[in-house]
Order: sequence, then C-alpha cells, then structure tokens
Amino acid sequence: MKLKEEAEKQYRDNASRQAAKVSNAEGDGDRLNNGEDSTWGKISFLNGIEIAQLSNDHLKRHLAARNEPIEGSKKKLIERLTNSIEDERQWEVRIAKEKEHCRIRDLEQVGSVYVAGKNDQGQLGLGDFDDRHEFTVVPALRGKQVCQLSAYGSVSIATTLTSEVYAWGGNGVNPILLGDTSVKSESFASPQQMTKLDGEETVATSAGSTHACSISKAGDLFIWGKLGNEDTRLIPKYIDQFTAASTACGARHIAVVTDKGELYTWGGIGSIDQSFQATPMLITLPALIKFVS
Repeated sequence: MKLKEEAEKQYRDNASRQAAKVSNAEGDGDRLNNGEDSTWGKISFLNGIEIAQLSNDHLKRHLAARNEPIEGSKKKLIERLTNSIEDERQWEVRIAKEKEHCRIRDLEQVGSVYVAGKNDQGQLGLGDFDDRHEFTVVPALRGKQVCQLSAYGSVSIATTLTSEVYAWGGNGVNPILLGDTSVKSESFASPQQMTKLDGEETVATSAGSTHACSISKAGDLFIWGKLGNEDTRLIPKYIDQFTAASTACGARHIAVVTDKGELYTWGGIGSIDQSFQATPMLITLPALIKFVS
C-alpha cells in the first residue's frame, strides 16, 4: 500500500513537469506543448475537448492536476474526470449566483422601493398590470437611491438623493405625469423620469388626485397637473410667494408649511360645494407648524 501511494505521488509530481513532452496526436493541441504546466486540469481547457477521446496518460495527468485519484480503468478515469469538471461548473454557477445576490443586496441597501397591492393602472411600477399580494422590489429603481415617496390614487412619485424625480401609474394619462407625449401611456407601468423637473434640485414631492407639487433644496415650490377648476399645467409652475419647508396634496387642495412655520392652503377646501381658492391662503393658527402631511 505504501509503495502504491509513493508511486501515485511520483506520478502527480511528474505530470506537470512533462507537459511539454505530450504529443499533439492525442487532441490536446499546442496548448499542452508550450512548455508550461498551467493547462493540465484547467476547466477552461477541458471544456473544449472530448474527454472520452483522451489517452489514459492524459486522463491521469488532468486528474492529478485536479487532485483526483488516478487509479482505475479508462472508464473509471473518464467518469471521474467528467464528474470533477461538472462539480467545478456547478461551483462556478453557485459563486456567480452569490455574487449577483450580493450585487442586488447592495443596490437594495441604497434606496430600493418595495410595492404591493392593486395594479390595474400600473401603479406598482413593475412593468405590468398584475396585482401583487406580497411586497416586490421595483426593478427600475434599484440603485437610484430613492429617499422620498409620495402616492395618491393610482399615481406614485419617487425622489432620489441626486434630485431625480420618477413617476408611474395612472394608466399613463394622469396630469401628474406631466403629459409627456413622447412616452407611450403603457410605459408608465414602469417609473419614468420627469425631466421637466431636471435641474431644480428637488428633495421632496407630494401627489394629489390629478395634481402634484415639489420642493427644492432651497425651498422653491413647484406645482403641476390639474387643480380644481384650473387649466392643466404640463410645465411645473414656480410659486414665489414663500419659502416652502413641507407640503402635502389632497384630493382637491394643496397645503404648504413655510420656513417660518406658517400654513398656506389653496384649492377646494372643505366640502365639494364650497368655492375654489385659486391662490395660497394663510391659515391663522395659535402655534407655528413644522410639517404637514
């Protein structure tokens, strides 16, 4: 037994040193005859040859390089080398899946969005109109670093750390989506960037039923869509009456808290029969307001 083990060890030691002496006639080609021993047992080389056509000597050299037993019949050697190669392939697949999992995990740790519920108007942003009963990540927003979300009815708006604004849902026809005629309505089943807010340094948005507003880093307020009896605005309108700190939209109105703690509202306030307030109106309160939702 000891002599057998010593013989196998000697064979393994000689396998790599003899690579340059192997004949091309066995099908291994010039890659094994370049004077280097790095090709023996490498899956990158073995993937390109017919294992069953190798000689016993080549089978043993490949097995020795892969730290596999080298005793047995030709059939056993072929089976052992084939299994060894398949094991390595499966290992590479597992490693690739783990790397992809880590990549997705890292993306989802920097502001991914998860959604669930009714999706008849594409409001989940998943690229289809199928309802979801479990929370599912929105693929189009992976890695976008979403820091704030707003939603009303069938429309959602997301704001990123880099001040990009994305909107989706509403069957693509809701005025909140800025009426971008270059984008097909069904495309809004996935988030679409609202380019008409590019450069405005947006940090937050709020969506109403058919209108929306945004606040910039400096407190600039923009509104768009259709609010009550007003005409539809397809280009965001800058409101320069105050510096906004917080904003919220309802079904028919907008509320804004200023940097001074004041509260302004406009639109349809109260019951639907009441008159429409077209401009921001200061609401007198006994204390300063920090935010509105």
